[in-house]
Amino acid sequence: MKKEISDKFNSLKSAKRDFVKTTQLASTRLAMQHERLTERLKRGNERIRRHQERLKSKSLQLAQTSQSTAHKTHTKLKTQADKIKDSVRTAKTEVRDIRVELGKVKQDLANARHHLSHALHIDSAIEKAEKALAKLRAARNKAA
Repeated sequence: MKKEISDKFNSLKSAKRDFVKTTQLASTRLAMQHERLTERLKRGNERIRRHQERLKSKSLQLAQTSQSTAHKTHTKLKTQADKIKDSVRTAKTEVRDIRVELGKVKQDLANARHHLSHALHIDSAIEKAEKALAKLRAARNKAA
């Protein structure tokens, strides 16, 4: 009977150790992915800001070219402004997609951290049980 109990206890300890290791690894990986996505989001927002500034300057140039100036310059500026608008639209789409992905990663990270905290609480509960068993063994040995 003692052998079965010790085998079960050892398997419980190894399962706990594996669970803690897995949850820590998942939490670390998700935190790194969160950081990468946050950086991509910052870069995307910066790219949108730059494109909007370029669009603003091209629109200003376009407005300043009068009817008397060459039609070619007017067409060239309008084409450039349209390309910048497309770039802004593309960048906004990318940023929106990154935000959706970031939301999913945040949720997964919260779940992983929750599981890790439970794993650590299980760890402390097992330690308390080990101490209680050790006290009982000590009391039994003194009595015998």
